[in-house]
Formats: sequence, C-alpha cells, structure tokens
Amino acid sequence: MSGGTIAETGNGRTIFTIGSAGYTAAAIVAAAEFRGELEPVRQELRRLLLCEHRAEEDGLEAEDEAVDAAVQEFRYERDLITAEETEQWLAERDLTLADFGDYFSRHYWKGTSEGTSAGMEDLAEEEESALHAELVFSGELGRMAERLAQRLAVSSEKKSEIE
Repeated sequence: MSGGTIAETGNGRTIFTIGSAGYTAAAIVAAAEFRGELEPVRQELRRLLLCEHRAEEDGLEAEDEAVDAAVQEFRYERDLITAEETEQWLAERDLTLADFGDYFSRHYWKGTSEGTSAGMEDLAEEEESALHAELVFSGELGRMAERLAQRLAVSSEKKSEIE
C-alpha cells in the first residue's frame, strides 16, 4: 500500500492509495455499505439520536462537565492542544465545531435515556447528516479504511502474481 498512513479525512480527500488509485471517505463508506459493515453503525447512530430526542422531549439537559470531560479526553488522545489545532483537525475532515459538539452531546445520552422506535422515519435526514461525523469521531472510518486497504492490497498482490 502506498500513500503512507490511513488518515480520517473529509469525503472528497484521498485517504489512501493502492497503486495509482486513490480512495476517498465516500468510496470507503460506499464499500463498507456494500459489504454490510455500515448497518451496525447506522443502527447505533439511530439509537443515539432517539435517546437524544427523548431526553429533549423530557426537558433534560446534559451535564456540561461530563460533556467537557469527554471532549477534553478526545482532544488529549489526538494531541489537539489549542482551539486552532482542533479547528484545523476538523476542517481537514470536513467537520465543524457544531459536528464536534453534537457528537459528544449524542454520546452523553447513550446510557442515560432510552429512545423508542417511534419517529424513526423522522430521523433519516438527521442520521445522514450525522453519519460522517459519527464515523470519523468514533474511529470507525479509519477502521473501515484499514480493512478496505488490506483487501485491496491483497487483491493487488494476487493480481500481480497472476500476471
């Protein structure tokens, strides 16, 4: 595999290359969807959105300290010390500060409120808009990229051996 390490970048940027072919986040997600790898992520995202909506309906508010602690842990793990570094990291992945905050807000409600299946169809648009952020922040996009890169590299090696 050429192109260095696999990075979690935005939908239109090349994440890795095999030979002369570059693979973007959109291509990686499409391949994962084709293989059925995306459905568990979608199901969990739906559950998180339902939990968040249920909390809103109940008039609950997230504890700022808990959300801030999760944000700080995330930034620390990625060595994002300054606000500028965080904003640059987000921009490189086609994400915004709003996406960042929304991700941690959704995950705050993960274990505190159970959503119901009512209103699932109303979440389709919200789910689609949150999917890229969920994949990047959770690290799942990177894992999907690694699995695809491994498959493609093996396939490329086998093709080279046949020729």
